[in-house]
Amino acid sequence: MNLLDLLISYRFVVCLLTFIATGLTYASRVALSVAIVAMTVPIPHKTNDTEYECTVSGNNTNVNSKGTFKWDETTQAWVLSGFYYGYSILQIPSGACEASVFSAMLVLFSHWCCTFESTTYIGIAMSGCYVGTMASQLACGYLSQLTWLDGWPLPFYILGIVGIIWCGFWYAFVKETPSECKFISDTEKEYIINNGNNSPRVYRKIPWIKILTCLPLFGTLFGSCALSFNTYVIMSSYPTFLSNVFGINIQSNGILNAFPFLSFYFGTVIFSYVTDLLRTRLLSTKWSRILVFTFGTLLSSLCNALVKTLNCNLQGVETLICISLFFCAAMQQIAPNLVEMFPIHLGIAYGIMSTVSNAMGILSPYIADIFTQSNIHSRTQWQNVFYFDDGLMLIFGLIFVVLISDQPQVSEEYSPMTSLLSHN
Repeated sequence: MNLLDLLISYRFVVCLLTFIATGLTYASRVALSVAIVAMTVPIPHKTNDTEYECTVSGNNTNVNSKGTFKWDETTQAWVLSGFYYGYSILQIPSGACEASVFSAMLVLFSHWCCTFESTTYIGIAMSGCYVGTMASQLACGYLSQLTWLDGWPLPFYILGIVGIIWCGFWYAFVKETPSECKFISDTEKEYIINNGNNSPRVYRKIPWIKILTCLPLFGTLFGSCALSFNTYVIMSSYPTFLSNVFGINIQSNGILNAFPFLSFYFGTVIFSYVTDLLRTRLLSTKWSRILVFTFGTLLSSLCNALVKTLNCNLQGVETLICISLFFCAAMQQIAPNLVEMFPIHLGIAYGIMSTVSNAMGILSPYIADIFTQSNIHSRTQWQNVFYFDDGLMLIFGLIFVVLISDQPQVSEEYSPMTSLLSHN
């Protein structure tokens, strides 16, 4: 597999537009995590909850005089979880229609990716989530401190406008299959057909009982929850941690929150490519995914656990969180593994998995609230959030490793996606 050939192909254009789509979806969901610091007026409600445990010279200016809402931590947890309630509820029907962004993305790549490029392409497209997260946090930190329109609503307006512009490019340049696209060269089209799977879609009755009783699917659910909870803790609660423990102001908060997701982006691209190399040159698909997933889970957990040893060293804490998310990116074996197991009913399977994993976005703010209720400024109590994260990640990750399969599940019939990622 030649990386240069991938980058100059038209299918990379499709990958790039999908990368932007996933970036916009995550930018929208994390904008609130940073903006909520500017939206709310701090409410001291405990006698021991009035001072920052750690202070950073030049940055302990977190008093928010222009906040709009007087929300306590529990109310903020409800607000931060609100997106995930709606997102999770709508995943099953959207999966059934293959209409959600990520379900549709996997189905699209089943037609556009060649067999041994799939993990790389899916990894690049999925990494857009974390570039979007990083860009959103940087922009929100800056925009939220402006006085125009109160500052904090601006990120939401901008994201809406950019999303509309993206739709124009998507409908103009992307088609479901290479055969329907007028911009792709005949040479590349023939290459995809010969090395991938571009047969017509076949719609069948959905075998719900077989899908819902499929043990490898449960494995991907647990693996996805392990990955999601870790990233959602950083995405939703890390800004509050920096604000309440270190007293970081809103602009600095956005910058510090962006770096871990830049690290996650590079990790996603690197580990996706490494996985494809392993399964084409050294190991089976199954054992390549187990090795990379386990490696990432263990090292990410270790970094989270070491945060406590750094006390009030902000630079050290930030570095460890960046390293943690870099290795956490190795856990992104879930989506390509799902394509291997569900060549026919991929949209349904992804909808189920996404419903469960996005519940972690609901859970993570509540966990942070539970552990920090007695003192929101306590570094020690915030460390308990990271310990809980580690325990859940290790247990759920182990279940994924035990139940993982790289073989088609539910149906033995051939479909365009059956051999997309299969290689033993």
